[in-house]
Amino acid sequence: MRKNRRAGQLLPSYPNGWFRLLGSAELARGEVRNVAALGEQFAVFRGLDGEVYVLDAYCPHLGANLAIGGHVVGNCIECPFHGWIFSGKDGSCVKIPYAKK
Repeated sequence: MRKNRRAGQLLPSYPNGWFRLLGSAELARGEVRNVAALGEQFAVFRGLDGEVYVLDAYCPHLGANLAIGGHVVGNCIECPFHGWIFSGKDGSCVKIPYAKK
């Protein structure tokens, strides 16, 4: 049996598909936005290549919100606390300024 959902009902607990976070024109190159959606916080930024990237808002190091005070560096985002840099492509840490290679 199929249930009909009424207007105004909440989304399912684990939604699937695409969800709009921002319109493309709302985000300039090098700009970072803090976006709350689906019960989570996201750092949404446009890299210098013009692509839009979305990462979990919180730095895995000490939990700083990357979207509040973070800076775009190329196609990465720099944490405002200690300068760790994370790739927009996959969220991996690509640089720790005070660590030896």
